[in-house]
Amino acid sequence: MLRQFKRRYIIPVVAGGFLFVGASFRDDFFEIAKQIEIFTTLFKTVNQNYVDETNPADLM
Repeated sequence: MLRQFKRRYIIPVVAGGFLFVGASFRDDFFEIAKQIEIFTTLFKTVNQNYVDETNPADLM
């Protein structure tokens, strides 16, 4: 009885949980990569076009 309960309910719930968590991490990594790309472009533009000398360590 307990074995049948595990096969029918617990295993699919655990598998679904793993799939949900894996998909959410992928979305987070995509957002992080997109934001880093935007920041890099902004940082490069400031270094190229700013009138005074910039110190990259201070900008960070």
